[in-house]
Amino acid sequence: MAGSGYTKVNSVDISINFGIPANENIDVLGRFSIYTIAPSSAIYTPQTLQYLNRMLDRLTIAVTRPPMGSSGSMTHELYAAGDTTIGIHPNNNTAGANNDAGGATPGQGTSTLSGTCPDCGGNHSDMGGNTVRQVKLLTKDREVLIFNFGQNENTATLSGKKAYYNYRLQMVNASGTPVTDNPTYYDMFIGDGYVMRYSAEDGQVISLTTPFGRTIKPDSPSVGLEIIYDESGNIKQVWSSAEGLADVVVTDPGNSYEIRIYPPANAGTKTNGAYVPTGDPHTVWKIENPNPGQATQVQVTKSVTVNGVTTDEVSLYDYSYAQEGWKLDSPDGLEVISQSTSWNYSKTVRTISETVKTAAGEIASKSTRVMQKFPFGDRTVVSTLDPEGANLQTVYTYYSSGGGIGRVETISYPDGNWVWYKYDDEGRVIEEIKPWKNSPLKSPASQARSITYSYAPLDSRDTVQPNDARPRSIEEKILGVTVRKEFNARLS
Repeated sequence: MAGSGYTKVNSVDISINFGIPANENIDVLGRFSIYTIAPSSAIYTPQTLQYLNRMLDRLTIAVTRPPMGSSGSMTHELYAAGDTTIGIHPNNNTAGANNDAGGATPGQGTSTLSGTCPDCGGNHSDMGGNTVRQVKLLTKDREVLIFNFGQNENTATLSGKKAYYNYRLQMVNASGTPVTDNPTYYDMFIGDGYVMRYSAEDGQVISLTTPFGRTIKPDSPSVGLEIIYDESGNIKQVWSSAEGLADVVVTDPGNSYEIRIYPPANAGTKTNGAYVPTGDPHTVWKIENPNPGQATQVQVTKSVTVNGVTTDEVSLYDYSYAQEGWKLDSPDGLEVISQSTSWNYSKTVRTISETVKTAAGEIASKSTRVMQKFPFGDRTVVSTLDPEGANLQTVYTYYSSGGGIGRVETISYPDGNWVWYKYDDEGRVIEEIKPWKNSPLKSPASQARSITYSYAPLDSRDTVQPNDARPRSIEEKILGVTVRKEFNARLS
């Protein structure tokens, strides 16, 4: 439902649903995201407001440089300009909004790097020695997708801590033919059959191609989506023919703003590049600082009007530097969720503890999550429910090399179940082994239940995309005996 959403306490984490396609059954998520790990004065402004929707995303930055040993200068395409710096966590150097985005893009929630590049503020240390072009895209929770193109390469794999997403980005000309320089478009292959096409000129989405071969544009009547930015690159409005208008309005500069959601009948007409809504919004989300001058509290008010009656739900985030975590008071005070963080001596392992209390102050639940720093990024290694009682632990291990690097190897559940994943060189799951009766963890497939996946096409008309993670054949065995087979041809 337009305007519905939630708040979470692992950070200031607010999601507001809005922007479904009008008449398309496609995998498109439409939501506003307000997110920061550490206190930041920018959270009270639209600078950190991000809108997530495959049909309306845009590239953040494209950087090119001459090949090694060649003369020439570095060039930049900053697809959204602005200047905002999001607070860095005091102990783990984690930005409230991801700090490796490269360039400032306030409308997308990015942060400014502390590097020396005069054009974008970055240091480009994540460009490998043979990289001649780098493209970045911001995704959920301010995570940055980094694609590095080598010399004479038309396709880039993901680099950095998000490499396990396994996306591919390909440079193509106006005809869709792969090229190694001067692209007209960038095609991003998700792995599920969807292909996003971005303009190399302005970074905007040109089209989405579905697994069935249909090409859909954001302004198609069956989609009916549009995003409008202000002169600083901040999100100003999102229009949806199906759900109406989401209007971002600053109510107290530096201290509060609102997201006002109007039904389609009240979305208004476009004047001077923006929609002028009529009547009253049915839902308003207000993000504000209840203590101006400080940045450790965030008050979130959701106001819903039905038949002329308005109901307010107020949530309050409160940050503790000593606990390194946020406390969230839910609407009506029905529960209070608090979180704290502790570190080991070398700052490589942190334990995040969460406690939920009732309005009467009684503990309703406790949980912990242990996260470890690996060369490929931070990963959860143990999560525990009721650590002081039942102590229900789920344990994770990860591959440190090969096609599975950074991906889950095993998961052990508190009820004795487990799963063991194996990957090919492309990072795709090729085998999944689970226990049969009392098989111990990492039993061979012949002594357990196994599912194998093959991505080799079975039909000459089936074209395999880069990083195509859709299995063509699936075989399930129990104790080495085949019990099921499945075959697929992906025709478009």
